[in-house]
Amino acid sequence: MAVDGPAGPVPPRGEPAGLAYDAVYRALLTSSPDLTVFVFGTDLRHVLVGGIAIERLGWRLDDIVGHRPTDLLSDGSGEVLEEHMRAALAGETRVFDHIGLRDETGFWRSTVAPVRDDSGEIVAGMIISRDVGPVLEAQRGRQESEERIAAALEAMLDSVTVQQAVLDDAGNVVDFRISYANEKSVDFAGRGRAELIGRTLRELFPELGDDFIATYARVLQTGEGVQFNAFPYPDATGRELLYDLAVSRLGDALLVTWRDVTERESSRVLIARAAATRSLSEGLQRGLLPPAPPEIPGVRFATTYHPALETAEVGGDWYDVVPHSVDDVAGDVVDVIVGDVEGHDGHAAALMARYSTLVRAACSRHERVEAAIDELRDFHDSLDSERLVTMALARVDLGSGSVHVTAAGHPPPIVHRASGEVEVVDVLVDPPIGAPGPRGAVGHVQLEPGATLVMFSDGLLDPHADPDDAYQVIAKLVSGASRGSPEELVAVLAEYARGHQPSDDVVVVAAHRSG
Repeated sequence: MAVDGPAGPVPPRGEPAGLAYDAVYRALLTSSPDLTVFVFGTDLRHVLVGGIAIERLGWRLDDIVGHRPTDLLSDGSGEVLEEHMRAALAGETRVFDHIGLRDETGFWRSTVAPVRDDSGEIVAGMIISRDVGPVLEAQRGRQESEERIAAALEAMLDSVTVQQAVLDDAGNVVDFRISYANEKSVDFAGRGRAELIGRTLRELFPELGDDFIATYARVLQTGEGVQFNAFPYPDATGRELLYDLAVSRLGDALLVTWRDVTERESSRVLIARAAATRSLSEGLQRGLLPPAPPEIPGVRFATTYHPALETAEVGGDWYDVVPHSVDDVAGDVVDVIVGDVEGHDGHAAALMARYSTLVRAACSRHERVEAAIDELRDFHDSLDSERLVTMALARVDLGSGSVHVTAAGHPPPIVHRASGEVEVVDVLVDPPIGAPGPRGAVGHVQLEPGATLVMFSDGLLDPHADPDDAYQVIAKLVSGASRGSPEELVAVLAEYARGHQPSDDVVVVAAHRSG
């Protein structure tokens, strides 16, 4: 009479193995896609066997039934298996993992257990083996994936948390609990990962309220992430901090990242204010400059004003072109003026506006250019101002092309000849207006047809170079202009100013004599 074991009927001792196969046992073996079952007697010989191992390895039942493992396996694994089988016949149940006995591509988990009859006596043993290779591979892949995700989160520069929904008795989301936080996670109160993990949003951030929790719940329900830019939240002292916050769904949880952008937003506001101030300052200074040089027969002008890049404050650079008659006898002249009031502030701009107006009037009153400068010196002394003013004044006789130049602490003009040669006007530079020293020096140069007179503020000179070397750079730039037209010369110097002069304003005026 057969007894029932874990895998089906077990034949009585001494009964031939072939008689134990019945319909139920066959159905059990064939319906288990990943199991192999062995039943062995007290002599360790297999009496029943079936399952996927038989099909996979191409064994025949006659190769196994009636044989012990050591009869079948000669690599030592038979002895190990028989040791487990003896333990089962002694009443012990063992579970162990091993590679396939003849199929080293598989990985198996085997359970060896005793089989008892109705009286409880151990009459046989059973081995149930399952190929767990695919399961372990999937687990290994999942673990590697989780490790990669964790490594990526730890490598992020932002604070990162994973949050699980907290449900009430009705299954509604009422809160979120932090289940993971990366090393960089720090909240408004300076709490790190150890103080965040395991706690809920309502516990950590009670000010967020129901609407915020509802937003998180919608992300979990719909999978549509949300992002908050410059989200305000007070710190422990009540000072408002700003955060960028992003929430997205990660499986059945939420991935929440944030960063403190208080400093960034403050910088952005400062930059915007500086840009607005710069625009206003530049507009103010441009408004103080002539809208365009006058049209004068025989002379063509080109001008540029280049504001400093490193300051948003208004400066004191200016230029002017003043045509007039010296007297009833002498011919018509045009005075070309470039000046600079020391400093970059509202006071410098105010002085610049007064000087530019005064010098325009002084030019028309004096026959000599040095007398116009002297009038400005007297005006400056009456102000009791410590600001220095530099200026160059060139008077061009429209009939003869004769040019008289005076310079007070200012770079003298450069002439680009019609032949392409370049000449620096030879004039002794007087001290700046407001500084003591000799005065009244005047230089002379002839501006023939086709020649161009170039005047500029000292901001064009490289402040880090030797003054003579810096001046030679400008002279070479003027010399390199092939046509010598006023527009080309101004464009060349303006391009140089944009690339090499960030800290000072620059004005350039070019006067070209055409006939």
